[in-house]
Amino acid sequence: MEQLLQNPAFRMKISSLSPSTRRWFISSLIDLFEQESEYVIDVIEDCREDMRETADRYKDETSELRATSRMLQEKRDNPEPSPKRSLSRISNHSRLSRSCDRQSSLDSIANRMRFRRRRIVGSEDDGYKSAAENNNRCASSISFNSLPSLPSLVVPSSNTGSRTTRSLPVTPTVPAEQEEERKKIEIQEETRAILQNMSTRDSTVEKERERQQARLERIRRQKRFLLEDRTQQALLLLDKALEMDKVLAQDKERQGLQLRQKLVDMKKKREQKIDSEFVEIIELHEK
Repeated sequence: MEQLLQNPAFRMKISSLSPSTRRWFISSLIDLFEQESEYVIDVIEDCREDMRETADRYKDETSELRATSRMLQEKRDNPEPSPKRSLSRISNHSRLSRSCDRQSSLDSIANRMRFRRRRIVGSEDDGYKSAAENNNRCASSISFNSLPSLPSLVVPSSNTGSRTTRSLPVTPTVPAEQEEERKKIEIQEETRAILQNMSTRDSTVEKERERQQARLERIRRQKRFLLEDRTQQALLLLDKALEMDKVLAQDKERQGLQLRQKLVDMKKKREQKIDSEFVEIIELHEK
């Protein structure tokens, strides 16, 4: 609109208007300026509201990220026992109990077998008794049912000790290196989650920027269209004012012609009246 007002041809046309038409045109032009100002104010308010909403959303996301970071830091500072480690400790304890029970059973069997061997060896080494008595004592001390089971029940002491040593469970312990590795893995997972969240946030920011850019471009197109529309409206108003001024000039000219014609008619009538009166006076003088 300002460029239009600075146009010399436009200003010359305005200057050529009559005072009344010029006042009407300027009043209509002020109304157009007010409409354009109201539109610009509405656009500024919409942009300000969008910026406020975007800032509030970024503030909420930042607060959420800070809370998550604090929670992860507290989790690293005060690690809780892992359920898998607790389960492994329980299973190891149960295996240790079963091994101890099995070892106690083997020890009792070995004691019974050593006691039976002492009895057998003592009966064989007795020199005061006869061979028949020894045979009878052996027969009485060792039954037919117990003889086949001797080889399977007799457990050498050396083998028993080695088997006992091999069957003892080792209490599982978590080394410091494994604990450090676990903490390192947790930190890596937390870092990966934070980076993923930041990547998502960057993507959201990029989409928001694209949306704002598209909206700004749309506002510019609308403003350009409205500016052209306002310019077109101003030109139409000027054409209308010129047309009105032309019509008024024609009306004024017509009214002038009518007035002049009336004056001519009145002058003619007056002349005719004067002539008639002069004729009457002459006639009276002749009589």
